[in-house]
Amino acid sequence: MRITAVGRRVFASRIETAAPLLDWRTGDWAQLAYTPIDLPARFVARLHAYLDRFGLAFGCFDFAVDDTEDPVFIECNPNGQWGFLPASDSTADAFAELLQNG
Repeated sequence: MRITAVGRRVFASRIETAAPLLDWRTGDWAQLAYTPIDLPARFVARLHAYLDRFGLAFGCFDFAVDDTEDPVFIECNPNGQWGFLPASDSTADAFAELLQNG
């Protein structure tokens, strides 16, 4: 799961591979499936708390997900990529709004 947080806006996608991989980034990107997902408010609050703690306005969070367990935190990249995700237009709008509003 890749979650992009821009200011107080959050965009989440489940990324699925055709073959089981430890890291989706090592596979064939043309074979990936992206599904936008809604996150529970308590989960979003934790993402915001993380960003606030480190003084960040933006972060790309990666989590490992399967159907049996809660998401497992991997990393927050303060310069992560998001342009390939389904919500990229909305994410760009969120960046523009953040920059315009200071």
